[in-house]
Amino acid sequence: MIEMKKTVMAETKSKLAVRFFVSLLTLLFAVGGLFPGGKAESSASDGGQIYLYGETHAVEQILEEELRLWQEYYANGMRHLFVELPYYTALNQWMLADDDEILMQVYADWNGTTSHSANVSRFYRQIKETCPETVFHGTDVGHQYQSTGRRYLNDLTRQDLADSEEAQLARQNIEQGQRYYRTKDDVYRENTMVENFLREYALLNGESIMGIYGAAHTGLEALDWSGQVPCMANQLRQTYGERLHSTDLSTQGLTGEPIRAALFTIGGKEYQAGYFGEQDLSGVLEGKYLSRQFTGWKKPMTISKPPS
Repeated sequence: MIEMKKTVMAETKSKLAVRFFVSLLTLLFAVGGLFPGGKAESSASDGGQIYLYGETHAVEQILEEELRLWQEYYANGMRHLFVELPYYTALNQWMLADDDEILMQVYADWNGTTSHSANVSRFYRQIKETCPETVFHGTDVGHQYQSTGRRYLNDLTRQDLADSEEAQLARQNIEQGQRYYRTKDDVYRENTMVENFLREYALLNGESIMGIYGAAHTGLEALDWSGQVPCMANQLRQTYGERLHSTDLSTQGLTGEPIRAALFTIGGKEYQAGYFGEQDLSGVLEGKYLSRQFTGWKKPMTISKPPS
């Protein structure tokens, strides 16, 4: 089974096959012009384009838009999707599996976070169904290191890959998570996300990529949560310059036309109430809340009484 993880220095047939496959893809992108046009057009010579999208996690309408964008990029030849997950999240192994056992293990590990949402698991299933050659790159610190991280290392050990570069990076990512949760240092996390992103992107020989992160990490001129350092995208811009693009989707569903609308008359004035979507919160705050809904009102209009 071909491993569609990033290039790994592992001395097994499956790992060597990965390296050959990735190298072949890169060659085809650069020489064969697999980016025929549109947003995803790039070449190794221009360094490729980096398209970041900032989200509010687990909002259905945002995930639908991200899926649409990825399908568009994918159709134009893009294959690498950067995500706000640890390096060792085994989505690439799951992409090659015949069932959802791996995804369900990871999903269970997400319990207590916004990723533990039916919207999120459906999003990944739709990617597997419609974009099966997607290669995920997790660049966050090591969340769920005691479950997802440990299981990933155990799987590598069973494959006699405990000394591989892949295992070394997984251990490094676990250490990042341990430090972050010990110190709760948001500056450390932001800077580490930048380092991990730079490392992963350097492996791709200038291909264009798409990235999905919380909007707090994607502002080109924004600071991090603490307000002490530039956020991830702001720092990455110093390296990639105009090749880096960022779009804020975090208010998707809160602007534009509502999904449903109804009219109400209050005090002789007519109001339009709009429903803009729902965020699943069942996996966070110890299950105290199931979800939150986004609604809004339009400016009232005066209603003239009909003639008597």
